[in-house]
Amino acid sequence: MRLAIAAPTRDLVPASFAVDLAELYAFTLEFGPFEAVTIHFVAASYIHAGQERVLEDVITHWRATHVLWLETDMAFPKDAAIRLAQHNRPIVATNAVMRHYPIRFTAIRDGQRIKTAEKSTGLEEVDACGLAVMLMRTDVVDLLEKPWFRHEWNGTEEVGHDAVFCRRLREAGQRIYIDHDLSKEIGHIGQHTFRPHRSAVTV
Repeated sequence: MRLAIAAPTRDLVPASFAVDLAELYAFTLEFGPFEAVTIHFVAASYIHAGQERVLEDVITHWRATHVLWLETDMAFPKDAAIRLAQHNRPIVATNAVMRHYPIRFTAIRDGQRIKTAEKSTGLEEVDACGLAVMLMRTDVVDLLEKPWFRHEWNGTEEVGHDAVFCRRLREAGQRIYIDHDLSKEIGHIGQHTFRPHRSAVTV
């Protein structure tokens, strides 16, 4: 098995993501089930265009059997790739939260958002989820027409590339799972303005 860690980005990435990526790469290279591991960065104005270029490249030129998708505003443990690989499923991801309040999860089943609660554990099949931290076999796109990643208009609103990609995979007969346990250990890096409250200020 050959793993490509794919992290398309617009330009800069958070320092904490770079540290997590370095630790994950080193840990997976030493302890993972993959005979080879590489990192593919592509700068693109549109993330879905970067994903398209990355996947085409790692399949054609690097013969990757698996891709670990990492959005560059995520935090994750160094053993994330290994733990996802241990499930031995064609597509298994995490249930990331969005970067705003109230907290909303990205995984959806039957039109409802799936929550990773404190007691949630194991794998759960879903209709769609984000590619924030997702391991997939590269052959799952064999039956999909290109471009693999694209936005769509459903007549009312724009549908993001993650949801469209998941829908097309399921239409091709693939099943998508989220790992609730790993989902509890990832984070979505955002910005927050810290302001002093009078009751919290000490002199």
